[in-house]
Amino acid sequence: MAASGEHQTHGFANPVDWLRIWYQMGEGAIRDRICVGQELRHLAASEAAVESGEIGFAHLVLIARTRQTLRRAHGAGTEFDEHKLLKRARTESVGRFFYTCENYRHACDAAAYAQAAEDLHEQRELTIRRRRDGMSTLWGRLDPVTAASLRAALVPLAKRQGKDDGRSFKQRLHDAVGERLGASASAHVNVTIAAETLLALKGSPAGEIEGQPPIGQATIERITCDCSVRRIVLDPRSVVIDVGRDQRVVGAPGRKALEARDRGCVWPGCERPASWSSAHHLVHWARGGTTDLSNQVLLCYFHHRRVHEGGWQIFREANGRISTLRPPPSFGPWPRGPSVPLPSRRAGRSFDSQPIDR
Repeated sequence: MAASGEHQTHGFANPVDWLRIWYQMGEGAIRDRICVGQELRHLAASEAAVESGEIGFAHLVLIARTRQTLRRAHGAGTEFDEHKLLKRARTESVGRFFYTCENYRHACDAAAYAQAAEDLHEQRELTIRRRRDGMSTLWGRLDPVTAASLRAALVPLAKRQGKDDGRSFKQRLHDAVGERLGASASAHVNVTIAAETLLALKGSPAGEIEGQPPIGQATIERITCDCSVRRIVLDPRSVVIDVGRDQRVVGAPGRKALEARDRGCVWPGCERPASWSSAHHLVHWARGGTTDLSNQVLLCYFHHRRVHEGGWQIFREANGRISTLRPPPSFGPWPRGPSVPLPSRRAGRSFDSQPIDR
C-alpha cells in the first residue's frame, strides 16, 4: 500500500502522511507498520508467533527493523537468523528485546554498527537562547554517552531536600545544573561490556549504558581509556559467580604526572587545557598496552572521538614527537587507530609533528 503510489492520488507527498491522516494514527506507528509490511514475507515464523500470542506486535516491529537495517547495509542476500531473535522475543519484554536486537546487529557487523552510531552522532545539537525577560531556553539532542553522563551528574542533585522542598522536578533539575557547574566532582557512568567486545572479537555484543541505546566497540574503547574496571564473571545461566575489585586504569598519581607533562590536549594545534582532557592510551590496555606514562597522552573530547570513532591515528615517533594520520578515504573509518598497523607511507599526515613535552 505504501509503495503503490496511491498517496499521490489523494494529494499527499508521501505515504506516511497519507496513512497517518487516513487511519488517525501517529507517525511512529505508521512507520512501524510500513516496515513490518516490507519485511513480513521473510518473517513467517515471527508472523505466526504474533498470531498465536507468543510475542507481541512490538516484538515483530523490532525483528523487522533489525532485518531491514542489516539488509540495507549489506544487500538483499544478507544472512538473518530470525529464529535466534524469535527465541529471545518469547521470553523478553519489548524493552529488553530492543537491546537484544541491537546486540544482534553489533554481532553481525560491528563496523556497520559503529558507522550508524557516527551518523547519528552527527545529529547532535544544543541551543541556548536568551529570552527578552532575561531567562534562557535550552534545547538539544544528545548522543547516548553524553546523555548518560548528564543524567548521572544531575539526577543525584535533583532529589528533594526534605518535606519542605516545594520545588517541581523541573525546578530541581535546573538547580542541579547550577550546583553541578560549580562542583569539581566527576560524574560516574556504569558501562556493561563483555570481554569479547573489549577485545574487539567478531560476533561480540555491544556495550550497554543504563537507560541508553547500546554503544559500539570504538566508543567503548574511548570510554575505557580512563576508567575504573570491575570484573564480573557469569556462568552459562548468567548467574554471578565472581566479582572482582574496582581497579583504576589511570590512577591519581599517574594522572597528575600526565597533566604536568602534557599540560593539555597534545593534538597538534589544540589548546584545550588538561582539565578538559582525558587520558588516552596510544596502545589500548585491552590490547596489551601498558598504563605507563610513556603509553599515555591527554586528548580533548573532540580529538579523543576523532581517534576512536573517527579512525585517525595518533602515535609517538622515535624522537618523542606526537604525530597524527588521517584515515584513507577509500577504506572508510578504521575501528581504532592504535589497533591497526601504521601505513608505510606518511602522505596522509595532516598536521605537523610536535614535541610531547611542549
